[in-house]
Amino acid sequence: MTQDQGAIVPLQPLDTIQRYFDERQEALVRCALALDGRLNLAALKEACAHVVTAVPAAAGAFDARANCWRTFDDASVRILRLLTCDDDAYDKTVRTALLAHLNPMVAPQLRVTVVRRPTGPDTLVVCAHHMLCDFGGFRQVLSLLSSAYARATGEDTGSDAAPSLTVPATRGLLQITRNIPATHLARVLAHDPRAPKADPDLVMPAASGSACPRLARRDIAAADFEQACATVAAVGATANDLLLAAYGRTLCSAVGSDSVVLPCPIDLRRYARAGQTCGVCNLTGSLSCRVSSYVREPLMATIAAVSRQMRVAKASDAGLRDPLMLEAVKALPYDAMRGIFENAGMPDALSYTNLGVTREAQVDFGQTKVTDMLVATATRPWPTFQLSAHTFGGTCTLTACMDASDEAAEVAQQVLDVTAEQVELLARHA
Repeated sequence: MTQDQGAIVPLQPLDTIQRYFDERQEALVRCALALDGRLNLAALKEACAHVVTAVPAAAGAFDARANCWRTFDDASVRILRLLTCDDDAYDKTVRTALLAHLNPMVAPQLRVTVVRRPTGPDTLVVCAHHMLCDFGGFRQVLSLLSSAYARATGEDTGSDAAPSLTVPATRGLLQITRNIPATHLARVLAHDPRAPKADPDLVMPAASGSACPRLARRDIAAADFEQACATVAAVGATANDLLLAAYGRTLCSAVGSDSVVLPCPIDLRRYARAGQTCGVCNLTGSLSCRVSSYVREPLMATIAAVSRQMRVAKASDAGLRDPLMLEAVKALPYDAMRGIFENAGMPDALSYTNLGVTREAQVDFGQTKVTDMLVATATRPWPTFQLSAHTFGGTCTLTACMDASDEAAEVAQQVLDVTAEQVELLARHA
């Protein structure tokens, strides 16, 4: 059966980074939304079609020869699926849907799954390939999906906080860089920030047993997270500084090192003009930070050191440099750009990403409310490892996806537990 080809959407340099990353990990962005009721499948199908209209690349497949997205007219109908199961298999089915594969070579790049039991509320699992968007873009997709669903069911609240039903079609870096004087961009390109580099030999401990997809999760209760954030804010540090410090110290213990250097992605949407909405795409830069072990200093000292590094890095616009360099060479074939990525040493074996806060208004399905939101990112092959942090309803949730054995999965869960425990202890001794 042949597919009817639709539009051609240009591939952007920051999408190409994720193509390179996909050779070393399964580069997906995913979430599970626990709901307090059942969804109207006809309205959800209409909402998925609206997302494809607003973001054509969501119905696309990557064409390696032409280096672009080719969309297909029938791809939108393959985005939505329903999985039914009994109560005993419910949690496993949700997790299976969350860890499902997406192939950038096969349309579509977005999957929306309703997991349903004979009775009780639904869980909605949404996954997108990272070549389509980063989490900033993924959050826009969720907003489009939820607001279009509420409109289709006649449950649109009309609130000023509700997300817009449209986004710009542009997916390029120009939408951001046009807000910055060319002379400033030239200085960013010319300046080598001399940031600390990750040690490629630092990986998680070896583990025996056969590997399969795993998900580790650890919640930090809203009250504990709020108190810990208030404690570090009093010394000028942020929630991101706190999590990065706690995770880095935990990794030092796990790998037996005095310090680790971690990449810390930053959302380049911070360069948007006031009121500007960016297209659904990848707009992510990266900073790096050295974190010392708990043996060398107490937690608050580590947080202070991380905070100083991050303030300097953010003030320098260092996170713009790599995206600008990729933009400058975007006419090169992929094999040439791939060499640039390899020389840069990406992706780092041990990494961290703070996905920030998603507000309830950004995932408003009308009368059907979201009661919990679990967000996860790329599946890494053990012994590489990435921690993702995300906050919803005040609760901060740590996750890690990996291809790992039972033994390795236990180590991963311990990393999340110890990271969270440092935050909780700080809160309870404040």
